[in-house]
Amino acid sequence: MDTHMKELSVPIGRWLKAFPSPFALHSFEAALLDLTVGTGTYASVLAKVDLVRKAMQEVGKGYAKRASTAANKRAATAVAEEGSAALSALLSKGAKALEDLRKVSRSLRTLPYVDPDIPTLALVGAPNVGKSSLVRVLSSGVPEVCNYPFTTRSIKMGHFYIGAQRHQIERQSA
Repeated sequence: MDTHMKELSVPIGRWLKAFPSPFALHSFEAALLDLTVGTGTYASVLAKVDLVRKAMQEVGKGYAKRASTAANKRAATAVAEEGSAALSALLSKGAKALEDLRKVSRSLRTLPYVDPDIPTLALVGAPNVGKSSLVRVLSSGVPEVCNYPFTTRSIKMGHFYIGAQRHQIERQSA
């Protein structure tokens, strides 16, 4: 029973640890988080998933203790089966929170990564003046380039080196 509970709750704990606290983010990242997912939504989803994880641990430990003090093997097996059913019910009940966490993760993966510790060049200007073309020529970025305004609808990042120093370049519409 204890193993079954750990097989469910430990990976969830690892997932939660992979999501940083909104207060630990750089101001740029915090702003992107707030604009994309919403800081309150982000914190709420993480809290709900953590409640599911804690409930699984509590239920799993409770049934493991009951199984260890059972009168015989048959009673211990019955308690273990009851505990497995309780864990399955908890997982079903927490499925929406886990799905919400997956959606938050997907949204965050689409965001550009700006390293605040390396030099950054931001190209900002009027539509259709060649910002994306310049990013494409100068860096590893591959923004869409077309001969009409407002082709680029989001921040596009690229990287380039001057000597051994890595730089990042981002392109935005004004």
